[in-house]
Amino acid sequence: GLNVDPRAGTITMQTKTVTPLPASVKPGVVTGEALWDLLQHAKENKYAIPAVNVVSSCSISACLEAAAKYGGPMIVQFSRDG
Repeated sequence: GLNVDPRAGTITMQTKTVTPLPASVKPGVVTGEALWDLLQHAKENKYAIPAVNVVSSCSISACLEAAAKYGGPMIVQFSRDG
């Protein structure tokens, strides 16, 4: 979850997933049955999967780095016009 230190106004995030992801979900692009398993897992464990709209290679890199750092799934959406 998100932790806010009221004294400093600092925001930090936990780096662990609520529960281990389903075995069918592997690093990289998730499609088909593995995607369904992931969405069902999120629903059953009451968490959201963030979706980020990207428009450049810089924003794609930032999304991938954040997902790797925090260890969670992320939906990357591509847009031509922002």
